[in-house]
Amino acid sequence: MWGPFYLTGAHGYTRFVNLTLPAAAQRTPHRTRNSAGGARPVQDGSTGRGPQFSRPEDGSTSLRSSGHKDFFCLEHTEAESRLSSNRRQAIRFLVPEAAITVEALAKSFPPARSGWRTFFQPFDKPTAVALAGVSFEVKEGEALAILGANGAGKSTLLRILATLLVPTRGHARVAGHDTVQQSREVRRRLGYHAGTDHGFYARLTARENLLFFCQLNLLSSSAAAQRISQLAEQFQFGQVLDRQVRTLSTGTVQRLSLARALLHGPSVLLLDEPTRSLDAIAAAEFRRFLKSEILRYGQTSLLFASHTLPEVELLADRVAVIHAGRLLACDTTSTLKLSTGASSLEEVFLRLTGKNAATSSGERVP
Repeated sequence: MWGPFYLTGAHGYTRFVNLTLPAAAQRTPHRTRNSAGGARPVQDGSTGRGPQFSRPEDGSTSLRSSGHKDFFCLEHTEAESRLSSNRRQAIRFLVPEAAITVEALAKSFPPARSGWRTFFQPFDKPTAVALAGVSFEVKEGEALAILGANGAGKSTLLRILATLLVPTRGHARVAGHDTVQQSREVRRRLGYHAGTDHGFYARLTARENLLFFCQLNLLSSSAAAQRISQLAEQFQFGQVLDRQVRTLSTGTVQRLSLARALLHGPSVLLLDEPTRSLDAIAAAEFRRFLKSEILRYGQTSLLFASHTLPEVELLADRVAVIHAGRLLACDTTSTLKLSTGASSLEEVFLRLTGKNAATSSGERVP
């Protein structure tokens, strides 16, 4: 009767719930009030197996424990339903936590200086606002796209979530861990790809670079070799694995960086313009890989920034529109089109940001 079972809650999530009582509580006789107001032990012919229910004459159901301060007191009557605990609860409802939580996130930088004034820049007051109170959530298994013009704050947001920058104000959590206080735990659970800064060692081969990052992620030698072969075949750079990175083309290095972000099978994936510098065939293959292999099973949450609107519509469950460091909207593409009266995602962006200039029907946002 009492023990592990599964609970289906909001949004269709099914989570493990354990109602097994602590040993101390199981050994303690449970007592209820009799009609005279006194306490009597519940007799069931057993030696204290789990909680026992008794039905008082007033028709209520009570479940009490005694002698165990960490246990709970749960009473169900017509007028009251209460659950309390000093340090932890014996009933632990594992409600799904968002994969990414951003709360009033703000980031400012000191103004740019030149010449001898550069020496004083670290002491200047941060007045250049990159993010101004951004808040949103990414659910488990969800893909959220960040849409914004250059300088809107997209890369700054992703770098804060990747623990590369410290926010000026606000908080961010990735996989249940604070990006400032628990940065090491965050890095273990995420994969990060930056569109411009690849961070490879130029005189090492592609294979040696990937093996190095596998070791940083605590992968065994056999698992690392298998994973590198799998990703090399997927991203079609197997023929250049033993060449130095400095001899590779920009597009090949881009594919190598994407493979590095996926080496350890992260539960949260951050991508900053992932198809930049990729040719049309490689970009289409990468989108297919994300859709069919990464997002299909709902075990990986994706947050990515992109200017390519067909890519956003193909991959994203929701779209967050950022302008001048502020979040203007965050919803599904269909809802955004309906709320703005627009017929395309490009028109949604232009109306939300107040851009009235006539644009062509190209696939990139100006």
